[in-house]
Amino acid sequence: LVDQGEITYPAVFSLFWFIQLFLNCIIGMSLAIARSFVVVTVSAVSCCFVDFTVMPECLVSLDTGYYSLLTTAYTHHSSSNPVKLAGITVLWRTAHRVYGPCASRDDKWRDYFKGSPESTVCSLSYRRARARFRLAITLHNNPGLKQYR
Repeated sequence: LVDQGEITYPAVFSLFWFIQLFLNCIIGMSLAIARSFVVVTVSAVSCCFVDFTVMPECLVSLDTGYYSLLTTAYTHHSSSNPVKLAGITVLWRTAHRVYGPCASRDDKWRDYFKGSPESTVCSLSYRRARARFRLAITLHNNPGLKQYR
């Protein structure tokens, strides 16, 4: 059905994709009902005891959503870790720019990020070399883009 990430038989692939989607919806709904039953039952019993947590460690394995929560929290933290983002911003000031540098009335080739090493006027050959280097890094990090180059 798939050869190196490309779909070879789209009609068969879409049929299997729909079956998988349909089965996942059914499994998801049944797991949600089972999870709510387990969590409500354990919470109702444990709320009567002061020294008991809402979901004790021995019963966490019965909660199907707990490991999904841990996985989501881990992947979200690894992608938006504030310490990591601050370090990247300190090391590379233009990493989180949304827009390119503003055009100037005096010199249209000047980078206007004060304090950055690129704040001086650069020659045309330097800018061309810098653009090629950044393109090489982008193509190295995204090998799927090489066919569009």
